[in-house]
Amino acid sequence: MSDERDLSTLVVPRAGAVDAGGDLWEPIRVVDAAGHPLTAVAAFLKDLQASGRSVPTQRSYAMDLLRWFRFIWAIEVPWDEATRIEARDFCRWFACADKTRRTPAVGPSVSNAPNPVTGKPRPGRTYAATTRAHSETVLRVFYDFHREVALGTCGRSYATPCIHEHACVRCPLLRPDLAQRGRLIEVRDNLIARIAEARTQGWLGEADGLQISLAGAREKLNQLDQMTARSTSVHLGMPTFPQVAVRSTTVHTPVR
Repeated sequence: MSDERDLSTLVVPRAGAVDAGGDLWEPIRVVDAAGHPLTAVAAFLKDLQASGRSVPTQRSYAMDLLRWFRFIWAIEVPWDEATRIEARDFCRWFACADKTRRTPAVGPSVSNAPNPVTGKPRPGRTYAATTRAHSETVLRVFYDFHREVALGTCGRSYATPCIHEHACVRCPLLRPDLAQRGRLIEVRDNLIARIAEARTQGWLGEADGLQISLAGAREKLNQLDQMTARSTSVHLGMPTFPQVAVRSTTVHTPVR
C-alpha cells in the first residue's frame, strides 16, 4: 500500500451511526451505512459493559470508533487490515478535519466572539488536541482488545473490572495459550517498534507505559516456554500398557 495518500482531496462521508436504542444488553451500537451492526465494535463494547463501564463511556468510545470506521471506509481499507500508515493518515486527517456540526455554523462575527456567559473563547473549527488524544487512546485499546483477547484465558472473576484497561499482556491473571505464541511474538515486536517511535518523537511518558506492556509480553512468552518444557516428555524405553497387555503368559497347571 502506498505511503503517499492525498488527504487534501479525501472526502469522508458521514456514513453509519451510533445507535443508543435503550437495549439493556446492548445499550450502544455502531452501525454501518446499511444499518448493520459492526460486529468488531459490538464485541468490544460488550467487554466494556462487562467491565463496569457506564453507558455514557460506551457511547464516547463508540463515537471515536465510528469516526475511525468512516475514515477507513473512505480509503477502502478493511478495519483488520489497517496498518500504521492508515493510523498515521487518520491522525493527520483528524487534526485538520472540520468538526461534524449538527446545526449550520454561525457567522464569523459571532463565532469569533467569546462565550457571553463564561467569557471563554468559542471552540475552534477543528477538533481540540484533547479530543484527538482521546480518540487515539480509544483506537489503541480497541485494537489491543482484538489483538490480545485471544492470547489466552483471563482468570479475572466475572463482573470485576479490568484494572489494566484490557492491556492483557500486563495482567498477571492472563493464562497464555500455547497456540497463540506467534500472536504474542507479534505483540512483543509491535511494542518494541512503538517504544522506539515514542523515544524518537520524545513521547517519554508513552514510552514508559509501553515498557510495562513489553515486560508483560516477555513474561507471558517466558510462561509459554516453561509450559512447553513441562509438556515435553522423555522416552525412557519403558513398555506402554498396550505393549504389556498383548504379551502372552504361560500358566503351568500342577499335575494331580
